[in-house]
Amino acid sequence: MKKTLQQMRTNKTKGFFILCFLLIAQISGAQTAYIANSTTSNVFVIDLTTNTAIDTIAVGDTPKGVAISPDGTKIYVSNYYSNSVSVIDAVTNTVMATIAVGVNPLGICLSPDGSRVYVANSGSYSVSLIDANDNLLLGSITVDVYPNAIAVSPNGEEVYVTNSGSNTVSVISTISNMVITTIMVDEGPQGIVVSPDGTKLYVANAASNSVSIIDALNYEVINTLAVGNAPTGVYINPDGNKIYVTNYGANSVDVIDAITASVEDEIAVGNGPAAISQSLDGSMIYVVNANDNTISVINAANNIVENVIVGGEAVFFLGNFISPYTNTVTAVSLLNNTSDVISISPNPLHTQATISFSEEQTNTMITITDLLGHEVKSLRFSGKQFNLEKGEMNEGVYAVQIIDENQHVENRKIVVQ
Repeated sequence: MKKTLQQMRTNKTKGFFILCFLLIAQISGAQTAYIANSTTSNVFVIDLTTNTAIDTIAVGDTPKGVAISPDGTKIYVSNYYSNSVSVIDAVTNTVMATIAVGVNPLGICLSPDGSRVYVANSGSYSVSLIDANDNLLLGSITVDVYPNAIAVSPNGEEVYVTNSGSNTVSVISTISNMVITTIMVDEGPQGIVVSPDGTKLYVANAASNSVSIIDALNYEVINTLAVGNAPTGVYINPDGNKIYVTNYGANSVDVIDAITASVEDEIAVGNGPAAISQSLDGSMIYVVNANDNTISVINAANNIVENVIVGGEAVFFLGNFISPYTNTVTAVSLLNNTSDVISISPNPLHTQATISFSEEQTNTMITITDLLGHEVKSLRFSGKQFNLEKGEMNEGVYAVQIIDENQHVENRKIVVQ
């Protein structure tokens, strides 16, 4: 007799059923933000459903940069005065490793597959390269003066570093781990972001009140836009058509239309806006205000501040501080390791993987989305096995949602290599 996903789950032991229920409850929860507090040397964990801090994690001295692994299982924090990176387990909210890097680390980012961590060391004019699987320092790459923010291309082949002391952007090849070119921009470059298609870079120049738009294929500045006072953070939405720039000295956020390359709106926020990030679905923008210890929550549909979260002390940091998964993706990982209701093999996928069910399915919906929430594949399926082809899926981590005919839901993740 055909069984639903829920019925198959209830065939497990009582202990496992309770564990599964708790994990699913976490999956259905909100996204999580991680706010580095430089004064108190800790990280606030904020539930973005209730907009309240749910935990505090002690890290190194004066944390400045935050990055989250593509699968949401780890948070990386650069500690400016202790010359280290704290690696936080997103399940337990505890520091699982501390890695020594260069002098005064600031910006931090990960490769799209999560295997490498790149750290901009402002005091040693270098970028540290870390093996994320073993938490080992692999070496360092010399760049220009006072490197600040850092970003990686969508295909993982290049890393971009803003150097505020030399008014440049260093372009690093991840194949050779060498600087392959240097791009001149305006004075005092701080934040940097890459367009989703990898063709453009946007750099916030704090000392010249401008944003440089760079052709990432030809390594040249193609436009320079005037923005507010002392722009520091910059973010691009999942569709790639809106760029948000925090103006630290103007207490505002400029909204740039990427198509027309023009400022279309200015939003008043808190005092000293610095870091900026966005919810997974793109509906809300979160701005960390360094001078009044608040986070402004902006509705992306109408550019109106809808909420203000109180939390953080002297927060001024770089990076994407919102988890790409709901609260938290590690719950999906645990289900993958424990439940035999559904299996995906091989995982990672290279050319093809098989999604197998322990019972026959009828009219089951399988939906695959990337980390930005964009739907990659969606189909109806009946049977016990389904062959998933790599096709045009790029390398990276994808969410797999499976809904049977009775609307019972299972969540998985799959890595494409």
